[in-house]
Amino acid sequence: MVDWTRLSLALLGIGFELDVLAIAIYRFTGSDGAIEAMNICGFICYTVALLLLLMIVFGVTPASRAAKIAKICFSFAACAFVIIGVAIFAARVNSKPDPYAMTLLVTSAIMALLSGIFCLLTVAGCRC
Repeated sequence: MVDWTRLSLALLGIGFELDVLAIAIYRFTGSDGAIEAMNICGFICYTVALLLLLMIVFGVTPASRAAKIAKICFSFAACAFVIIGVAIFAARVNSKPDPYAMTLLVTSAIMALLSGIFCLLTVAGCRC
């Protein structure tokens, strides 16, 4: 049987590290304020989701349905903010993105999405 919560924790942890690394690699200037704002909002959502999931896995808070639903919401919000930031950056016609940083950001968003889906499977009671 698969423990979706622990798998979700692993994916969210990896995605969090990729997001931090991508933000550190690509230094945003003043003209990229919207991109930076979206990535920082995604980072904050990642942090809250990761803290909620760590508290659920290690038993600091009871594994209540409300805590899991909040974690799902923050995971999907992190994914959405990062994807919106990448989309704003890609919308510029004449800019050449740093492919390494953008790849890390997209991978980070995919990890957040998968983490939210796996936690959703936990809430739904899926036993595979």
